[in-house]
Amino acid sequence: VPPPVGAYGLPPALADKLRPFSPPAAPRAKRVTTFKDHRGNIWVFLNNPPANMFTDEFLGELCATLQSLATLPDGEGRLVYLSHFGEYFSLGGDRSELVRKLDDADAVAAFAEKARALIRVITSLDAVVVAVVNGTAQGGGFETLLATDLQVVRAGVKLGVPEIKSGLI
Repeated sequence: VPPPVGAYGLPPALADKLRPFSPPAAPRAKRVTTFKDHRGNIWVFLNNPPANMFTDEFLGELCATLQSLATLPDGEGRLVYLSHFGEYFSLGGDRSELVRKLDDADAVAAFAEKARALIRVITSLDAVVVAVVNGTAQGGGFETLLATDLQVVRAGVKLGVPEIKSGLI
């Protein structure tokens, strides 16, 4: 069950406009919180503190939640807002989880496929997907942001691909 509206620092401008919503086909998520506004628009919040870093479990929950929106009746969820709780939109892949998998090429490949699946789900959703970003988006978090149809980013927010510095890109 999603937390009550107002939890996790939901912006005051939204607190009285959003109501908890569980997409009917979505499995219960611990790290993704969904709301619906009075117009039937869906708000999906990344909720994996402290930095919304992507783990296998988090990527799975986020993909499943977004995929479930495709099953909504016509007219519902044709505008999807993707936002976040906390000071980070996402710092991308959880490095500590990735380092633990380095000895297992299959596990690394499976993680990379889940990350690609997230981008595919966002870009193939029959909805306009708007990222609403009030905090840092780097690495895979920035790539996720770029996969949306429209990005609304607060001035001064750090965006980037730090993998360039380490030679990964």
